[in-house]
Amino acid sequence: MAVITKKINILPAQKRYKTQIDLKEAGFKYGIPALIFCVLLYVALTLIPQISEIAKITKKIKAKQAQSNKLEMEDIAYQTQKEKINAEIEELKVKSEALQKNTQLLKKEMDEKVFWEDVLVELARSMPDHLWIGSISKQQNYLIIKGYTQSDSMLGTFMSHLDNSPLFANTQFVSSEKIKEDDKEQIVIYELKCDIVKNPVER
Repeated sequence: MAVITKKINILPAQKRYKTQIDLKEAGFKYGIPALIFCVLLYVALTLIPQISEIAKITKKIKAKQAQSNKLEMEDIAYQTQKEKINAEIEELKVKSEALQKNTQLLKKEMDEKVFWEDVLVELARSMPDHLWIGSISKQQNYLIIKGYTQSDSMLGTFMSHLDNSPLFANTQFVSSEKIKEDDKEQIVIYELKCDIVKNPVER
């Protein structure tokens, strides 16, 4: 047989009502702050590590940005320096090309230049007696020699001397004209042509 039990509050009705009110007030007074404390504690325990991690990440980002900016500035400085160096290289190349051209021109001039002092000395040495030179001119790589003499034989001797000279070669007869005025001796006006040896050697 089942036994039925029932709790019976034997406090007076007013006392029972006051106790209920006190319990409710205690719940509001201590429960809500406790709940808020728990929430704040949860938030603190959850957010503080994240905030700390965010701060670390932010610090790293700033450091990387600073490093990136430094590298960018260094790259700009490098590019500027590189452009400057390239410009200097191009300028030096232009100067080098100009110098090379000048050197080639000078070398060509030196190769083609006739040292007239040596030429005149050699001509004087090659001239026989009674033969004179009136004018000398240069055309390309040969000399045109004009003058006069007393006989054709002296002219032949002069041509032979020129061919045996280290400065001249391939002496050619161009023209001659015999002139005799009254009782004066006959003279032969001549014109010769001979090559100039650029690099003379003793022959």
